[in-house]
Amino acid sequence: MKPRLIAGLVFTSLLILKGGGAHAAPDRVDWGEGAPNLSPAQQLSNVDGRYAHWQGIGRVMVDGGMTCTGSLIDTRNTEGLAGPAYVLTSGHCTDPQLSNEFIVNQPATGTVTFNFFHDTEQRQKTYAVSAINWSTLRGQDISLVQLSRSLEQLIADGIKPLKIAAHAMMPNNDILIVGAPLNGFVQRMACKQDHQAAILEGPWRWVDQSSNQCLDVINGISGSPVLGRYTNEIVGVLGTTTRGSGQHVCSTGAPCEVAEGKVNKQLDTNYASPAEGLDRCFLEGHFSPREARCPLGPTWSFPLSTDATDYVKVQREANGEIIPWRWDQRLSLNAPFYRYRHTQTLADCESINGYSEVHASKPEGQNQLSRELREGAGLYFLCVIGQQRPTDVPGQWDARNAIVYWRWLMEEPAPLSPVYRADSIGESDYDVRAYPIRPYLDSDQYRYKTGKVQTVDCDKEENYQEVSPSTGVFHVSIAEGQQKVCLKGGDAAGNSGPSVDFLLPP
Repeated sequence: MKPRLIAGLVFTSLLILKGGGAHAAPDRVDWGEGAPNLSPAQQLSNVDGRYAHWQGIGRVMVDGGMTCTGSLIDTRNTEGLAGPAYVLTSGHCTDPQLSNEFIVNQPATGTVTFNFFHDTEQRQKTYAVSAINWSTLRGQDISLVQLSRSLEQLIADGIKPLKIAAHAMMPNNDILIVGAPLNGFVQRMACKQDHQAAILEGPWRWVDQSSNQCLDVINGISGSPVLGRYTNEIVGVLGTTTRGSGQHVCSTGAPCEVAEGKVNKQLDTNYASPAEGLDRCFLEGHFSPREARCPLGPTWSFPLSTDATDYVKVQREANGEIIPWRWDQRLSLNAPFYRYRHTQTLADCESINGYSEVHASKPEGQNQLSRELREGAGLYFLCVIGQQRPTDVPGQWDARNAIVYWRWLMEEPAPLSPVYRADSIGESDYDVRAYPIRPYLDSDQYRYKTGKVQTVDCDKEENYQEVSPSTGVFHVSIAEGQQKVCLKGGDAAGNSGPSVDFLLPP
C-alpha cells in the first residue's frame, strides 16, 4: 500500500527508516513510522485522518464476553464482491467460559466501535453485533464476529478493512501491534516476531502460537491484530501475555511453553494465534469454514471429563524407585471415530504425524485410554482428534483443534517458600494473608501454627491448622505477648514445601 493522500497532503510520516530503528527496503512503507522496536506504546491521533488506515481497529464488546480489541477484515473476493462485515478478535473476548468447545454461526449481541482514537470520540462509529460465526479456545484463541451491516456499508462509512496475510510471518521480522487498552484508545507497539510455541494456560492449550516482546500489552489489548510492519496485513491475533504474572506458571494469566515434559515460562512475552490464510474461510464474501483450504480445522465436540485431577504426586518405593502412575482417561466425543497420541511436548498435538490407528468411538463416555507413566515428574499430554469414517486420512488442519488432556506429575519438595503479608488490625491482633502461586503454592495446601517463641517448633508436624482456601487469611492474637508464626505451603499435587517463621509483633 502506498502513502495515503488526505485533504491534498501527503503524509510523509510513513517513513523509510534510518539509524537505529527497524530497517525497511527502499520500496516499502514503514507503517511504524520509524518507531524503534521495544519502544513504549504510542497513543495515536486521528483527528486529521493520519491513521485512517487503522479506523477498522476498534473496541469489541460482545455480551457475555470481555472488553477487547478487534479488527474489521477484508473478505471481498477478487471481483470485489463483499458480504457481511466481519471482525476478527480473540476467542476469550466473545466467551471466556468456552474452554474446549466451539461456537459456530450463533446469534449474538453487543457492539464494535471503530475510529477508536483518543481525539475522535465525537466521530466514532458503533455497529451492532449480530452473530458469532466462529469462536474457540481449543487449539487457538480466535473468534470471528459478524456485524449487522455489510462490509460495503462500513467501507462507505470510511471504515477501512485490513487484509489478512497469505503466509506466516517468520521469526525476526518486524511487527506492529495496534489495539486499545481497557481504559484507553488505539495505540501502536513495535517489536520483532519471535519464536513459535505451543502454550499451556490454565484450562487452555494453544498450539502454533507466535511470540513477541512488544511493550505495554495490558488488559483490553487482547484480540488486537499483529501486523506485518511493512505490509499492514494481519499475521496474528494477540491473545495472552506473561507480563504481570509474577511467579505463577502455566495458570490463567501465566502461560508457559512445554517441551519434553519440562516447563519453560518466557518472561515478558506475548502470544498470538495465527491469522494467515483465514481469508480462505470465506466464499463470495460470506463465512464458509468448510472450504477445503480454510485453516480453522474441525469442530468435533469432546465434553470434558471431571473424574480426574490434573496434578499428581509422584510416589517412590523405599529404595527410591518411582512407582508408576496409571493414567486412565475417560472421554466422550460426537465423532464416530478417533485417533490419539501420548506425548510430553505440547506442540506434537498439532502434527498429524504420530497419531494412533483409528478407533471406533463408544457412546456415552465409555471410551477410555490408559497409560502407565513411569518417567516421574513432568507434564504429560494426551491428544485426541475425531474423524467421520475409518478410512479417512487426517488432513493438514485436523489436529489443530485436538482435544488435549494433561497431567502434571510433581515431586517433593514443592519449590517455593510461602508468600504472606501480616497486617495489624488493632492493639492485640494481626491478620495474616497467605498468597497462592499456582501451581507451586496452592491455596488448599497452606497450614500454620502459632505460639510462644520458646515453645513452637516449625519442623514438627503437630498442631498445624489449615488456612482457609477461600480467603487465605488467618488470625493471630498477641494479647498474651509476642507470637511465633509458622507457615507451610505445598503444591497443587499435595507435596509439602519449605516453611517460614516470623514474629508478631516483629
